[in-house]
Amino acid sequence: MLRKELFVLFGRVIGEFGRVLKKNSERNMLLCIETQQSTIDDLLLKITSCG
Repeated sequence: MLRKELFVLFGRVIGEFGRVLKKNSERNMLLCIETQQSTIDDLLLKITSCG
């Protein structure tokens, strides 16, 4: 059950990331990628520490 929810969550993150990439200019895109990456890292850290 938890694994399924995790896949759904990652699917949403990836979908949102794809939309952001299409919308932003190259410079904003790079900034957004850095922000998104730290958000994903924080999320993984929380998941692994709770798991």
